[in-house]
Amino acid sequence: MSGANACMVLNSYHQGCNYELVSETGPPHKKEYVMGVAILGSKYLGKGRSKKEAKQAAAANALESIYHLRLSLGTGAAGVLKQDFSTDSGVVGAFSEDAPPLPPPPPPPMTSTEPRDEEASTVVATAEATASQTDTAVGNNAAPENSTSTDDTSEYPSAKRPRLDQQDNPATVTSSPVHPVQQLMQKYSGAVFFTTGASGPAHAPQFEVMVRVRGLEFKGVGNSKKAAKSNAAEVALRYLGDGRQDGAQVANASSIAQTLADRIAQLSEEKYNELVAMTPNNEKLRKVVSAIVMLKGPMGTSDAPAEVVAVGTGTKCIGGESISDSGLAVNDCHGEIIARRAFLRFLYSQLEYCTKGQDSIFEKAPSGRYAVKPGITFHLYISTAPCGDARIFSPTEVIVPDNHPQRASRGLARVKIEAGEGTVLASNQIQTWDGILNGERIYTMSCSDKLARWNVLGVQGALLSVFVEPVYFKSLVVGSLYHEQHTLRAVYERVTGVSGLPEGYAVNLPLIRGVSNQNARETTKSAHASLNWTWGSREPEYIKCKTGKCEEMVPSQLCKQVLMERFLALWDKLAGEAAREEVLRQRLVPGFTVLVHQAAQLGAKTMEMDATVPVDTLPFSQDFTSAEKVAPPPPVEVKANLQKLTALELRKYCTYGQLKTVAFHYQEAKRKLFDHYKANCGSGWIQKPSEMNNFRL
Repeated sequence: MSGANACMVLNSYHQGCNYELVSETGPPHKKEYVMGVAILGSKYLGKGRSKKEAKQAAAANALESIYHLRLSLGTGAAGVLKQDFSTDSGVVGAFSEDAPPLPPPPPPPMTSTEPRDEEASTVVATAEATASQTDTAVGNNAAPENSTSTDDTSEYPSAKRPRLDQQDNPATVTSSPVHPVQQLMQKYSGAVFFTTGASGPAHAPQFEVMVRVRGLEFKGVGNSKKAAKSNAAEVALRYLGDGRQDGAQVANASSIAQTLADRIAQLSEEKYNELVAMTPNNEKLRKVVSAIVMLKGPMGTSDAPAEVVAVGTGTKCIGGESISDSGLAVNDCHGEIIARRAFLRFLYSQLEYCTKGQDSIFEKAPSGRYAVKPGITFHLYISTAPCGDARIFSPTEVIVPDNHPQRASRGLARVKIEAGEGTVLASNQIQTWDGILNGERIYTMSCSDKLARWNVLGVQGALLSVFVEPVYFKSLVVGSLYHEQHTLRAVYERVTGVSGLPEGYAVNLPLIRGVSNQNARETTKSAHASLNWTWGSREPEYIKCKTGKCEEMVPSQLCKQVLMERFLALWDKLAGEAAREEVLRQRLVPGFTVLVHQAAQLGAKTMEMDATVPVDTLPFSQDFTSAEKVAPPPPVEVKANLQKLTALELRKYCTYGQLKTVAFHYQEAKRKLFDHYKANCGSGWIQKPSEMNNFRL
């Protein structure tokens, strides 16, 4: 079949293929055509400078998508059309005069309906590379190009051609026609590659590349970055059950992960049952149950100490007539959101232990802030799939793989609506205080979007980021309505493209599993109350979802004002110099030394402010190159002034929203995330009216 084109190959698999013209664009002298071909109920597109080229591209796209077959495609006397498979559209690439012969048609790949095996703890494996490959930059979605040489091994297609030392031993020829990196990216689109080091002399370097897949890390070593990346991908595939791995090893990894997931679910359900037993008429509270479990020790150890530290239930949000401009109402009473706010109380209590010299989950980090001690991990359980993108699928077709994960309806931002359940697509809605009071519905970002946000920014929020390093969930366990592919995409895969994050922040890739025995879908009417409990509390608290407050309009222990009180109570003892300087840099409190950073010409200048002069009247925007320069005070005096910036001053001058801006690294990471959402998720992040954060204590 030497010189055969893609249409001929596709027709040998599927006789009678029908092609149709999808679009025709461009001026008369530079037309661009898009052709489509329907195979097995799916449509594959191709683009070209003529209908013939577009038809070839569509056929090549179908062969690549269905059979993972890459070909150099013949187009008659005009030459050979080479198809670019890096995109779904099949854009025409360059031309080549010689094409390798085509292989016999492979059988269609088998589709497995079993969940993919994974390890429950971080695994680092090393593959020593000896193959010589060209050095290329390591990218998240890069795939090595296939060779098109026409030597005496041309009986093999370029993607499957063995090395010269393998040609006499067919058993050594790899059985997969797809490069390990491409195969890994196809099966785990959230995989992230990064270079960790290089060693050896200049003439024989050794590179190390790591790949992070679903909370696991695998290392590859090679004499080029490209080789190291390929080896890391191969190690990951073998361990995760997609390569030539030991079946017993994979089965053991799957068993460990599932045991962990079932244990987390069992602990969460037992704690919930214990709490609701204290309350009569509680049957409606269990529609959505969420809990956070703290594990001390290796995740793969079944007897590692574990304890539930936060619980939340609920499926509703606050009503527009109940919004608060004093931070006294809880806006979102969905179970996982309530559990996370209860978890914030737990983190505050652990920081308070630090100030008293008592045992805590935190230890001092090199940054001056606190970090969770090694060996302590947190795991989120939700009794059903989170609302939003993770739940947009048909439960009756859960075993059917998503053959079009990049379709336009996937990975989009969604919002919850007031006085109802479920979500709708976000569309850059701008919410105003008076508009809501006049009858407009409140929109709140879906739980899937908030989970994705936590996997970038951490679950600690802005205020706690002043004191602690980002805290991420190590795993997510889902009960009913669990679909692995949709959950992965919704929770972290769609945000893996967020880049430029400040130090300490990264896209977290937690282990995600369903439970062995899923509960039936809850069809009872949702309760109008939400339960929350935090480690150390004697009994749970109940919030009325519509008002965001407890009985008799008493503010909840989870409301913004209460958490702000706890933040200020820790300020004097835990706030570092960087946080205090940020308060002064933003001129939030008058009467203190201000560090004016003029990096371009003057460097850091320190100017003493008169406490009697209003801060807004000072010439902060003046040109210090021409203005009279004030000699900076000694460093000891500056430090003393910073220490005088107490919680009492913050309470007097700063609003809740202003205090959140003190965590400047967190705010920078949040901007990166919001920019990514706006560019890739169909809408920017929908925010509440600013009046909700403009309150003081």
